[in-house]
Amino acid sequence: KELDSVVEAQNTQITDVVAKLGNSTPKKIGESKETDILTYPVLDQNIPNPFNTATTIGFYLPNSIAAASIYVYDMNGIQLKSFSISERGKGNITIQGLEFSAGMYLYALIADGKVIDTKRMILTK
Repeated sequence: KELDSVVEAQNTQITDVVAKLGNSTPKKIGESKETDILTYPVLDQNIPNPFNTATTIGFYLPNSIAAASIYVYDMNGIQLKSFSISERGKGNITIQGLEFSAGMYLYALIADGKVIDTKRMILTK
């Protein structure tokens, strides 16, 4: 009975949160609709990772962002390359494996002077 009351209380909390978010049903992880318009920038994990010939980094930039770039760093924090991004909405950049030596690298999305996110990628030879 105690467990039933705990589960019921959690279900009530979930229902309240979903109602506050304005969704009739919660989305599953990874599920999205093409009509969803984000108001914040997003940096995706590169695919494939690890890679050896080329990898693609996806991102999303809302129209409210004035300037954005993706920077690639080595593990010592030294900037190796930058990609200026002029498009808005969903986009991607491709990095060729020949541009770097085998190893682990960091890449970051910088939008309007703020670091949005940083992720790791691994280059194999």
